[in-house]
Amino acid sequence: PHAPAWLDEAHVSLVSFIVVLNLAVVYIFNVVNKFGDTWRVGKTVHYVLHIDRMVTGVAVTLREHLPYWLSVAMGWSTLVIEALIVVTILWPVHRRFSRPVAMLLIALMHTAFGLIFRLGPFSWFLVGWSTLLLQRCHWEGLLRWHRARTTPLTVHFDTHSGAAWSAARLLTRLDRLQRLTFAPATGGTLLAVERDTRRDEGSAALWLIAGALPGGRWWR
Repeated sequence: PHAPAWLDEAHVSLVSFIVVLNLAVVYIFNVVNKFGDTWRVGKTVHYVLHIDRMVTGVAVTLREHLPYWLSVAMGWSTLVIEALIVVTILWPVHRRFSRPVAMLLIALMHTAFGLIFRLGPFSWFLVGWSTLLLQRCHWEGLLRWHRARTTPLTVHFDTHSGAAWSAARLLTRLDRLQRLTFAPATGGTLLAVERDTRRDEGSAALWLIAGALPGGRWWR
């Protein structure tokens, strides 16, 4: 299928820099604003866990069994993790390694926040926002990973069927990694898949096609 030029050409934009910088600034202010007495002595997590309007049922169970020393450690680790997120986002070299580290720290920390505290969409929004840190090398790595784990398929479809044509057009749009090759079917078969010397039809063919599409192997 035809791929637009912007999918393949490198693109440099001031807006992209500002978006990434904005994400780092969020965590800079998260760190610098945690300067009160409760943060300095490590009591913040203990106090917040006992504010019923701010916590979920998970936190209610957790606070009954969480030792005080561990709540202190959680408070200090929050500061350390947020500071590390700033560093890994803005690290000027080896970004193919530092950016995924930042994404992992963001996902772990905000998933914990989302499960324990009532913060609305804040935590989940930042987890989603962190995907903007992915670079071209990461997408190319995912492409190689996907191609190494999928088998190219020949999809035979009935050229006299409108439904088969619609399915073929849809699959062509979804098959951005070009793992599918289309050919006319024989014997009146609506949809069939050929791989090596084996031929599958019906639901077995659909599952094979799904597995060849991006992310499809997780549907199986």
